[in-house]
Amino acid sequence: MIFQAKKISKAYFTPERLMVLDQLDFEVPTGSSVSLRGESGSGKSTLLNCFGLLDDIDSGDLLIDGKKVSGMSDRERSLFRLNTLGFIFQFHHLIPELSVLQNVMLPSTLRGTEDKKKAEALLDEVGILDKSRYYPWQLSGGEAQRVAIARALINDPQVLLTDEATGNLDPERAQDVVRLLLNLTKQRNVTLLSVTHDGHLAEQYNFQYRLKNGRLWDCVGKS
Repeated sequence: MIFQAKKISKAYFTPERLMVLDQLDFEVPTGSSVSLRGESGSGKSTLLNCFGLLDDIDSGDLLIDGKKVSGMSDRERSLFRLNTLGFIFQFHHLIPELSVLQNVMLPSTLRGTEDKKKAEALLDEVGILDKSRYYPWQLSGGEAQRVAIARALINDPQVLLTDEATGNLDPERAQDVVRLLLNLTKQRNVTLLSVTHDGHLAEQYNFQYRLKNGRLWDCVGKS
């Protein structure tokens, strides 16, 4: 299992105590694709952020690839994210001052392993190599998310985490992006964990989970 959550809980104070994750148990098989659905406030994005080491759990145990992550220092967490995890959000978060190619290379630049040829190969895989010299403001929403996918894969992560990555796209482009994500991660044996509000898109993953009141409500799996 790449992810193991054992009775994890997380609460926020707004100003009253709001329990977002409540004694949640959850496992994600290595190399699988998993979708998370749930109403607003169900805890799905919080769970994704905890798996991505962007937020801390309050109690329980969280393991990634068999390693407990709760005791990591900030530097260890940053390095773990850089080397092990890839992220794609609803808003692509491309840096406007950098070209498409520079945006894709950025994580490898931060790691000291900048590889222009690899970045170009990824842009070719996602179908926008011809836009490598463009800037984010010159791209459509679908093209920007393809750049975000290439950027997320540049450091060969074990896991790709996406939070409503198709939320700003029309149904046709959303389908194209999900199909691309599923194909690329399957080819690389990368675990894909996605938060989505779209039931049709969720059905295309190996496992479909629903969250309700901070707990897993049901699961549908397919071969």
